[in-house]
Amino acid sequence: MTLLVIMAPVLFLAATNTINANSVQQIDINAHRFSYEPKEITIKKGHPVTLVFHSQDVSHGFVSEEFRVKTDIPKRGVSKVTFTPQNAGDFVGKCAHFCGAGHGEMQLTIHVVE
Repeated sequence: MTLLVIMAPVLFLAATNTINANSVQQIDINAHRFSYEPKEITIKKGHPVTLVFHSQDVSHGFVSEEFRVKTDIPKRGVSKVTFTPQNAGDFVGKCAHFCGAGHGEMQLTIHVVE
């Protein structure tokens, strides 16, 4: 009986780690004139990720050619994109809507690690 009690937590932990390894990582990003917060994120190659964008002021957008994603972020609204990075490296996503004088500087750096 004691052996069963000791093994049950071990089996539970193994099952929990398997579920977490296959789940989609979610990262919240605030968009406001003229930046994303955080400005840089790190994700893992081959693991799906959902970026959840929250506009704090006007409408914004997000586009990344490397990850083949584009979304509109409505004024004070939320938008999501999900993708699985296939290559390691550093990539830059940009605001896809003109949001004022600093629009060209509005970038999100995405570090993809092995």
